[in-house]
Parts: sequence; structure tokens; C-alpha cells
Amino acid sequence: MRSSQEEADTRLLLHALHAAESGYKSAVVTATAEDTDVLVLCLGMCDKIPCCMYQKCGTKARTRFLDITKLSNALSRSVCKALAGIYACA
Repeated sequence: MRSSQEEADTRLLLHALHAAESGYKSAVVTATAEDTDVLVLCLGMCDKIPCCMYQKCGTKARTRFLDITKLSNALSRSVCKALAGIYACA
């Protein structure tokens, strides 16, 4: 996989897509609990990545996995795209 993408937050989406295209059924992205960038980006791109996506967040003592695919379905495609657009402008 080759990419000129330098920003880690967006590069992880390329890795998730590569994993999905390689046959993996799910992808887990890791971020700090305060990293809303990753969550919003994943929601915005969730429909482009053909596998279940999860975000691992929290601390070493209290780890959580957010089901991004489920959250994306609950919010709807238009809301996820709007969130990504609004977040990019902020």
C-alpha cells in the first residue's frame, strides 16, 4: 500500500480500507478518549470501508470499543457526512 497521506488521523482510514479489501471482517482504530477527530472522520468514511469499524479508546485501566458502524447506521449517512463537513470547517 502506497500513500502520500501524512496526517495520522486520515492515514488510519487508508489502513482500515486496506484491511477490509484484504478480507478482514472488522477494523479497530485506536485513539485517545479526547480524540474526536478520529471518531468524526470514521463516521464520515464508514460507508466507504466495507467492514465493521470500531474505535478503541479510554485508558489502560478502562478500555472501551465504540461500534462506529452501528453508530453510523443510527445517525444516518446524511448526518455523518454533515458532521464531517462541519468538523472540517471548525
